[in-house]
Amino acid sequence: MSFPYRPYRPTEPGQPCNVCGHPRDREKGSGPAVQITWLEHLEASAQRACPLCLIIVLGIERCLGRESIRVLGDTDTTLKLEFNMTRTPSLHVTSFKASESVSFVISPESPLLDNSCFISWSPGHHVPSSTDSEESLGWVLDRIRECDSTHRLCTPTSEPSLPKRVIDLGTSNSQIKLRVTEENTPGRYICLSHRWAMPTQHPLRRTLSNNISSHRQGISWDGLPATFRDAIDFTRALGIRYLWIDSMCIIQDDLDDWRREGAKMASTYSNAYLTLAAAQDRGSERSMFVRMDPKFRLRPLALPESLLKDLGLSHRPHGASDYGVYVRHPLTHIVRHTHLRPTLRQPLPLLQRGWVFQERLLSPRTLYFGPEELSWECVEHHKCQCTGTRSSTHSTQTNPKKVHRPSTLQQLAAAKGLHAVANRWAGLVEEYTALDLTFESDIFPALSGLAKSYRSILGSRYCAGLWERFLHEGLLWHVAGGTMDQDHWAQARRPGLWRAPSWSWAAVKGPVEFTRCTVALQEKCEVLDANCTLAGPDPTGELLSGGYLVLRGLVVSTRLRYVDLTKGSSRSSPLTLFRLVATEPLVERFLIVTTFADINYMFDDPLPIPSGSEVACFLVGARDYPETYDFLVLKLSSASSASMASSCSSYPTYERIGLVQIQGPPHSSRTASSFITNWVKEHGEERTIKLI
Repeated sequence: MSFPYRPYRPTEPGQPCNVCGHPRDREKGSGPAVQITWLEHLEASAQRACPLCLIIVLGIERCLGRESIRVLGDTDTTLKLEFNMTRTPSLHVTSFKASESVSFVISPESPLLDNSCFISWSPGHHVPSSTDSEESLGWVLDRIRECDSTHRLCTPTSEPSLPKRVIDLGTSNSQIKLRVTEENTPGRYICLSHRWAMPTQHPLRRTLSNNISSHRQGISWDGLPATFRDAIDFTRALGIRYLWIDSMCIIQDDLDDWRREGAKMASTYSNAYLTLAAAQDRGSERSMFVRMDPKFRLRPLALPESLLKDLGLSHRPHGASDYGVYVRHPLTHIVRHTHLRPTLRQPLPLLQRGWVFQERLLSPRTLYFGPEELSWECVEHHKCQCTGTRSSTHSTQTNPKKVHRPSTLQQLAAAKGLHAVANRWAGLVEEYTALDLTFESDIFPALSGLAKSYRSILGSRYCAGLWERFLHEGLLWHVAGGTMDQDHWAQARRPGLWRAPSWSWAAVKGPVEFTRCTVALQEKCEVLDANCTLAGPDPTGELLSGGYLVLRGLVVSTRLRYVDLTKGSSRSSPLTLFRLVATEPLVERFLIVTTFADINYMFDDPLPIPSGSEVACFLVGARDYPETYDFLVLKLSSASSASMASSCSSYPTYERIGLVQIQGPPHSSRTASSFITNWVKEHGEERTIKLI
């Protein structure tokens, strides 16, 4: 990335530095901010007595080496200064050309902590040499003691029951074995969250129908992958006897057992004493423990005596490092506020896995074994070894373990109504669909535990990822796309095998978004029937094909016209694939017509829906201020004529292919508003349809 170079402009006397923004306002300056500058500007500003610019220059030289920014003699020294972008105090400086970053850290005991130069610096700590060291174990035990004694939301009111099967670790010298428990057997246990290896890679140790008896007698230590052995060692070190690992505690080749135990996922993770997350995502055959790379260690930053005097301090005889000012390469941290941008990818690859999403949210406490350090996340706190407390004052909004808890959802329902809970579910789906699943058929099972939490509050039937009580709003989803989401749009396809009816967000691969609005939706159609056939006992689990909706409402018949069929066009997005002939007069009247395609047909030859094909726009709902009408774009299903001929259905059968919104300007005139209404009445025909 490059930015047009701007000549250095000296800061006017009495004004904040126009290079780094120093001094930042203590109240307003706590928010996130980004500034683009150049190394030469920092140096020039430092020479003109800006203390923060001088410190940043010194930090770059200490951590990266000044010449590393000038890669191969290139003169581009563009730098990005990021303040508080983690929603906690932090300062990171990134060189675009060198693709390197510097993190500025201050000791919590530093006398400079309250100085205006350091208000955006992260309080930092030295990190142990490895994640399995005695020091790291002590840090974890401290977190557990703190959580047990002071965190009311993290501690169960009574001792939970063990899952149906657990790995019994016995004592340190005992042979491990699979234990089948009696119902309601109390006990503490730990869960392991890990990435499954692909079948073509190292086969994962699993419990199968033909080895469950031998596993109950004993499990060979040498036959376990490194991650499992590490989890066993760490669980024993914490003094916990039982460990739950999905591949070992569910019979993997018994579909009935898998569905039955998978349906209990919510209680399995919710009742766990702790969940260990092998967050590096290196595969189970490799250790989840790491030794820290030296580049992530704190490097003391020597501050010139002249600068110390400007800061109101005198030079100490043992060196400026006594002031606890450090730099280091940034460590990998969890993104906690993904709901603000659901398509944002997590830096810890394990957290990009679909199954791990609910494992993380359902577990009251999770310990992450990251690539450099340990991180702790519970309902009330988030801490890591390098910075200590990263607990946010906006914890209800940014703490994923708290946001989706039944107690939090109950409070939300009491304060704002069930509609707000349904909206939060929509946000959850937006996050979830941006994640990766190895097996496409897991789309509902991997979310079933969270769905049960929401069902307990909404009190509504779950229909292919939507809630019957809020079905109209639930139908108004579209594939996430636009110029910033080309990768997501390229992946927008139907799954290889059927997993959901076309009206469900699960009928497409890739991230989706909902057309949520602060103004209530006016329902413009009637739901006569909603039917989904479950594949097993879990009401929030996998489906069998055949789900449908019977709807009655206004249908506008039109034709589809592709806008750009140039393969590989950078302009291709869900918004540019096709247009609807009937809406063209609306565009001419300066109304906003937004058409989202569900599937990317750009590389299909021949096109599954030829240009000029007849399609239907089915009116689902409308909103005011500005006036907006929401339609599903439907194509007649190939099953329609067959079902009509056999008298299986008296209604034409359609499949969803997109969504279209017709909207007046933000301050719609009465003329524009009435034009939309008249257009709907003129072109719409009342029909009953079946949507599959």
